Amino acid sequence: KPHLTQNAKTDNHQAQTMSEIARRRASSGDADYFKVVPMDVLINTTDEHGESLLAVATFGYHLDCCKEIFKRCPSLLYHQSYIGNTVLHHSAYNGVVKLIKFFISAGAETDIERGERVVPNKKLLMMVNKSMETALHIAVIKNNLEAVHLLIEADPGHELLKMVNNSTETVLHIAVIRKNLEAVKLLIAADVDHELLKMVNKYQETALHLAVESESGIFEIMRLLIEADPDKELLRMVNDKKKKVFCLALENGNFEILKLLIEGDSNKELLMMFKDSSTDSALHLAVRHDNLEIMDLFIRNDTAKKLAEIVNKDMDTALHLAVRMHSLEAVKMLIEAYPSVEYRPNGSRETPLLIALQNARSSGNSRIRNFLLEKQPNQSEVRTGDNSWTLLHHASYQGDLDAIGDIILLCPSCFELVDNKGRNFLHIAAKQEHLKVVKRVLGIKDVPPSFWNVQDNDGNTPLHIAALGGSESLALCLLYDSRVDKNTVNKHGQKVLDAINFEYDKAKAGIYGFSDRMGEKELKDQSDFDLLVSALIATVSFTAGITVPGGYISDGPHRGTAVLSRKKTFQAFVILNTFALLFSLFAVLCHFCTRRLVKKEDIIFLLNVATFCTLSAIFAMVVAFITGSYVVLAISDGLAVAVCVICCTFFIFAFLVVWRVVMQRRHSAP
Repeated sequence: KPHLTQNAKTDNHQAQTMSEIARRRASSGDADYFKVVPMDVLINTTDEHGESLLAVATFGYHLDCCKEIFKRCPSLLYHQSYIGNTVLHHSAYNGVVKLIKFFISAGAETDIERGERVVPNKKLLMMVNKSMETALHIAVIKNNLEAVHLLIEADPGHELLKMVNNSTETVLHIAVIRKNLEAVKLLIAADVDHELLKMVNKYQETALHLAVESESGIFEIMRLLIEADPDKELLRMVNDKKKKVFCLALENGNFEILKLLIEGDSNKELLMMFKDSSTDSALHLAVRHDNLEIMDLFIRNDTAKKLAEIVNKDMDTALHLAVRMHSLEAVKMLIEAYPSVEYRPNGSRETPLLIALQNARSSGNSRIRNFLLEKQPNQSEVRTGDNSWTLLHHASYQGDLDAIGDIILLCPSCFELVDNKGRNFLHIAAKQEHLKVVKRVLGIKDVPPSFWNVQDNDGNTPLHIAALGGSESLALCLLYDSRVDKNTVNKHGQKVLDAINFEYDKAKAGIYGFSDRMGEKELKDQSDFDLLVSALIATVSFTAGITVPGGYISDGPHRGTAVLSRKKTFQAFVILNTFALLFSLFAVLCHFCTRRLVKKEDIIFLLNVATFCTLSAIFAMVVAFITGSYVVLAISDGLAVAVCVICCTFFIFAFLVVWRVVMQRRHSAP
């Protein structure tokens, strides 16, 4: 047994040695060696990659050696390496024409001998490696054009063209990816039934999709692909993202490609009216990318003038998008190209002009708004929203004075338009308490007389709305305009003054001049309270005038006079106390007279005078107290100053209260 084991080792060593010799001879192209080499060496010898002796001879381009090896062992023609490559794969990779021709012809002879007469060279040509690549795939990858030509020619049924690799890529996909223009020409020429053009990879992309998605350098390839498609079906095929080549070209912003696609389609208008997965048309996408050059291309080719009317899922036209993107040039281009298009509200119930109005208010740039008002004034009359508002209603709601002025100037017909509640824009301004808007409108001279007194569905005029809303300033502003009818009655039978009484407690309404004139009970209560305050001040002031600080001199020539009469502060005390007494007495007199007056205007005037006198008396009394305290505490400076400072804090708080009253009166002024 040891003897047999030793023999086996010897035989194995000899076999390895012969294999090494055979590989070296194949690599050097020694054809004579392979005439006599044992058959088992030919069949079984492979290198570390699993390549046969025929493959090794192929690597060295040794045609005669390949012929001799094939002659003795034809089966090696179909031998595959560990990664699945045949000798035809290697020849295609290296572009060795003489070897390709030999292997194709040898494969044909072998297949004929095997009885495969329908497609003689089918097996070798169709063999794939582990990446599912045929020899033609390899030839295209390496751009070996002669190899590509030979392999195509060897496949008259063109089945080779339809085979795909692991990535489901055809040879045409690969040629486009590699930007191999000449290879594309050969493949297109061989694709007589145009099926190769329409084949897709795992992403549902045709070769044209890949060409359009590529960054640069394949314009001529795209032209070839488009021209090779007689029915232009390629232009309408979508990838897995539902995007056509037209959409991809738009996204890349490639003007030349788009021009090629449009010019390459006999039905170019149908092409431009396509919609992507977001239902955007070609013009929508051009606007989204703010590409004026592409927009101009589409507009020039839109002979039917339909592109501007196409809407997406949001019911936006291209003009809606252009306005929303603040692109004045795009807006101008669309309006000038499609002047007669009527732009309706989108899904959000917005017209392009309404969007421009909102943008102008938020950004401060009114150029687009003014341009649309000038070129498309009819958009101002389009009713939008739940309330069927016109543009003027919206501007009034926002209190946009500039927009209101522009709309009235450029579209005066909007002036009298009402919403579905019968309200014009002045109703809206009154409802929102936009005083500046109301004043601006009141300043316009050429206004139809009926405008001021339009009644809504409830019979309310703008004056009713202002009064019912409790807006003092608005109500007075409208009330004092002679064009406004103060006696209009709404459906509740209310006049303006009745509406205020009916809807609000007068104190809550806070309408100075309305509530004070109309509420007799409130006037009486206020008068009684003010009278009480005035009388109290008069009593205190009179008492202080009789019982002076420091007392009187009890003897001597000046008996009965004030002890501190020569002090300056005492003299100030007497004067201020006298003012307090007189102001309070005059206030009492005013209240006394109001009980005997008939006209409410006169009553209110005296009450206002009484209020002023009462306030003056209060301030005079406080200052009198400060001076009186100081004169009697003069011996103690620290205490005197402390008392004066404490008393002065009264003026701080009093100022805040009086300031609010004054500001309220100022805001209430018409």
